Amino acid sequence: MSSRRIVIVAMALSAGLCLAQFRSRRDFEPPADGSGHMVRIEGGLVVNEDEIHTARETASHSSGTPNWTNAPGFENDVFTFTRVIFQSNPAPRNGSGWGRGRFRWLGWWVDYPDADLNFSYRLQQVTALKTDPDARVVKLTDPTVFDYPLLYMEHAGYMRLSEDEVAALRKYLLGGGALLVNDFWGIDEGTGRN
Repeated sequence: MSSRRIVIVAMALSAGLCLAQFRSRRDFEPPADGSGHMVRIEGGLVVNEDEIHTARETASHSSGTPNWTNAPGFENDVFTFTRVIFQSNPAPRNGSGWGRGRFRWLGWWVDYPDADLNFSYRLQQVTALKTDPDARVVKLTDPTVFDYPLLYMEHAGYMRLSEDEVAALRKYLLGGGALLVNDFWGIDEGTGRN
């Protein structure tokens, strides 16, 4: 096989693998009893947003994540990476010209759980901080949200918060909590004009 064919085959396989993770997030059967809010995350895994609490509970969708422990007696004296679960608005409010809302189907789960655990591990490697080897996944209405000094939101451009979530986030921030919001695709997402 020529090197040109090898490159073409490799590109086709790579494209197929990339597109496979972006198939519809709702093409699965929810539980018959109606329990939980199910979402398909990268790698095709399905998680119940009402039942997950740590990144370690979800299987890696890439090449795996590091495992580590902290010294006995200091398990709670650590920095905990804390990702916020939120709902995304699937339909645009102000039209849908080409390019508007292309990434609406992306949500809190992008790069979860691998990024959470890899970031935590690398932070511990390159600083004097000790980090929680499990990381956390919380909803804004979870009372434990106030236990974490920093919250992380991924792909929040089309985030839809309930009144209770808005009130909880306001209370968290006014109480001294910090929020890191990451990964906006264009001005509409970054400014909330969606």
